[in-house]
Amino acid sequence: MGPEVRAAIILNATFVRPAKFYLNGFTNMPHEKYYYVFLCFVYVMTVLGNGLLLTVIYLVEALHTPKYMLVFNLAFADLCGSTALIPKLLETFLFNKRYIVYEACLSYMFFVLFFISVQSWTLVAMAYDRLIAICFPLRYHSIVTKLYISFSHVYELVAAMIIIWLPPLLIAVTYFCIFTALSRIASGEERLKALKTCSSHLILVALFFFPIIGTNIASQFSFVHPNARIVGYTLTNTIPALLNPIVYALKTEEVLNSLKKLCKRNSINNTSSSRKVKSVMLLS
Repeated sequence: MGPEVRAAIILNATFVRPAKFYLNGFTNMPHEKYYYVFLCFVYVMTVLGNGLLLTVIYLVEALHTPKYMLVFNLAFADLCGSTALIPKLLETFLFNKRYIVYEACLSYMFFVLFFISVQSWTLVAMAYDRLIAICFPLRYHSIVTKLYISFSHVYELVAAMIIIWLPPLLIAVTYFCIFTALSRIASGEERLKALKTCSSHLILVALFFFPIIGTNIASQFSFVHPNARIVGYTLTNTIPALLNPIVYALKTEEVLNSLKKLCKRNSINNTSSSRKVKSVMLLS
């Protein structure tokens, strides 16, 4: 066993994930109950104000403009961010429930930070919108309209890069490193054995990324019929989820052995129960 493998085993053995965290804060603070009342008031007004703003922008078609779409996004982010933060804070400190489980803590941090980032970048977009309106007032509508038709295209490209193209690139780099490491193994049998451990993952990668990359490339061409695009995206998002368990069941020895044990256990239980029923019938 090499030193790197031994160090990894020691690290895995010594790392202990805490079951709960204890949240400090608001201890011996004078008049803290008034602060909780203030937070309740702030949250209620936030829900009412942003909820009303969202409703008005949604219902009034005259407000369906780029400027008010940004306002809509900001109101939605404000509402969700306050909902993620204030109720949990009140539950923790007002009702003295200061222990939080590990998974809940991660979820709490994620939603709070996510909506803060949405608020931040929405404010950046609103600042740019105001820049165009003040510096180029006569060309505002043409510039903004052109910008937000182009913005959706840029967003689509960026999302495709992050979600569709970057993961297979990283996977390719990973397997390049794997094949480089395997080339240093002298024994062909050991090399083949190591490759077999990657076969299930490679099949899943092919099932997921080949269709989604193909449909993404096809969607860039206008001659593809919309029905074909819908069918392609639907199959791309459903078929891999259907085939993934089958691939794991057929290619993973541990899963097959577990299934065999379960089937054997069920057959033994059924046999023993049928024998008990027969013995009871004979006795009666």
